[in-house]
Amino acid sequence: MVTERNIDPDAMWYTNRLAIRFPYVPDTLSTDRHPHVSRTSPVRLRRAVEQICRQFDQETEMGVAYNASHPPGDHVTVVLIPSQCYLIGRARLMAGAIGVNARDYKGGPAAIWVYVDPYERGRGLIDEAWPHMLRSWPGLRFAGPFTMAGERLRDRLDAG
Repeated sequence: MVTERNIDPDAMWYTNRLAIRFPYVPDTLSTDRHPHVSRTSPVRLRRAVEQICRQFDQETEMGVAYNASHPPGDHVTVVLIPSQCYLIGRARLMAGAIGVNARDYKGGPAAIWVYVDPYERGRGLIDEAWPHMLRSWPGLRFAGPFTMAGERLRDRLDAG
């Protein structure tokens, strides 16, 4: 019999931190493989970004918080990154996102943060999305790195 006093007090924290929670984006909202989400996008797309940002903040404590009801200005766009493994029906599960500052950011547009869910890392999702990003924002740079993994990503993108 499980009683409240037998439950590990940290269990909920670990469950929330480690559970896979990919946002679900139906094709009716966006047929683009890498949907661009801005302040004028449907609220359901903005909520997907909000969920990914919340996961990113939990993992890194970097504070890229995104509020779907009050998103950043017109110069910030978030590109959603679909999962390769968990595609379902007429929708996609989003495994990550890239935040882009389209304003003149030290000489041009810049990817100011990148996040991929830990369960999807190492599958080339950013490498797959990067050509799309460069078509959308010619001269796009990776503004980071903010972590060791970000430094390796920047070096790999610069080399390619």
